[in-house]
Amino acid sequence: VVRTLSAENEKMKKTILVTLLLLLGISLAITGCINNVPNTQDDNTISATGVGKVEILPDKANIWINIETIKDSAKESEEENARISENVRNELFAIGIPGSEITTNNFNVYPEYDYYGGDSEIKGYRTTNSLTVKTEQFSKIGQIIDAAISGGATGIGSISYELSEEKQSEAKKEALEKASKDAKEKAEAIANGLDVSLGKIVSVSSQDFYYNPRILYAQESGAGFDMAKAAVETTIVPDELETNANVAVVYEIQ
Repeated sequence: VVRTLSAENEKMKKTILVTLLLLLGISLAITGCINNVPNTQDDNTISATGVGKVEILPDKANIWINIETIKDSAKESEEENARISENVRNELFAIGIPGSEITTNNFNVYPEYDYYGGDSEIKGYRTTNSLTVKTEQFSKIGQIIDAAISGGATGIGSISYELSEEKQSEAKKEALEKASKDAKEKAEAIANGLDVSLGKIVSVSSQDFYYNPRILYAQESGAGFDMAKAAVETTIVPDELETNANVAVVYEIQ
C-alpha cells in the first residue's frame, strides 16, 4: 500500500510540473505577441508645435535704489544705513509713493579688509541695502530718482519696465490662443502635403508663457545718478514687450 501511494504521489508531482511549464510557455507566448504588435498610434499621428507672440505695452516699472554705508563698527554701519533708508522712504512718501510700493531687498553687513604683506586687517564694516520701488506712474520715475538723491542713496541699481500680473494673464491667454491656431494650421499643412486628413486630437501640451522685461538702465561701475536720469528722460514712451507661448498638438491620421 505504501509503495502504491508513493508512486501515485510521484505521478501527481510530474503532472503538476508539466501543467506549470505549459502555463508558463503560454504566458510567454502571449507576452511576445503583445510586444510585437506595432504601435499604430505613434505610426499614424501628426505632431505640430505652434508659436504665439503678443506685443503689449508695459504697465509697471521697477526702480532699484542702492544704499551703502561703511563705518568702524558693524553696529554703526547698520544704524547709518537704516537712517539713510528711512530718509529715502520719507522722500518717496513726499512725492506720493505709498509704502505698499516700496520693499527692502538684499540687506547685508560684512567686514572690509586691508591687505598687506600677506596679512589682513579689518578697516571697517560695509552695509548694503536695496529699496525697490514699484510704480505704474511712469512720469514719476525721474522724481523717484531725485527723491533717492535727496534721501542720501548711493546709486540706482536698475530701472525696468514690466507687466503686472493682470497684464501677464491677458497676454498669456492671447499668446496661447495664437499658438494653438498656429499648431493646427501647421498640422493641416502637413496633412495636405501627405494627402491625408486629420483625425481627433490625441494630446495637447503647452510650454510656459514667458516674456523679458525691458531693462531701461543698469548701473555700471562708476555710474552716477545722472546716467539713470538721462536714460529715463530719453524714453518718453516705453516700447512694447514681446510675450511668447508654445503649444504642441498631436493628431490622429484618418
